[in-house]
Amino acid sequence: MKIKNNHNGPLGLPDGTILPPGEQTPVANWDQLKKNSVVQGWIKAEILSITGGDASGQAAGGSPGGEG
Repeated sequence: MKIKNNHNGPLGLPDGTILPPGEQTPVANWDQLKKNSVVQGWIKAEILSITGGDASGQAAGGSPGGEG
């Protein structure tokens, strides 16, 4: 899963991954991180954009299906 940080500064995810501003960053354990309440708030506020893969209906332009 690739995540884009729409904020003007870097953001740190709970697993220690740093998302630079304006860049799509691969996040390997997104299935666990997307359950975090802070991460969910960033998604709802459109601070984070989810690209590629299945993001539980929140992916912009993502294709259906999963890894397998």
